[in-house]
Amino acid sequence: MNDIIITHPNNLKEMIRKVINEEAYKFTNWFNSRLVDEEKILTRQQAADYLNMSLSTLHRHTKQCDIQAYGIGNRVYYKLKDIHDAMRAIN
Repeated sequence: MNDIIITHPNNLKEMIRKVINEEAYKFTNWFNSRLVDEEKILTRQQAADYLNMSLSTLHRHTKQCDIQAYGIGNRVYYKLKDIHDAMRAIN
């Protein structure tokens, strides 16, 4: 179904501007989330999600020194750069 909306041109401009701003904001957030920030610090859960593995598998890789982990108190963190450095070609 097509609806017909009757409005003043200034109102239409404002409606279009609002939609464009909302979509630009969504795109900016999406794009920024895809950028690799080498200095970014990840929690254990974030690192496991990023690598698409379970926490126990991430723990095993950490204990085998495949991935460097950092701690503050009893918290464990990972640097995104270290995760990328741990990845290597298998062919």
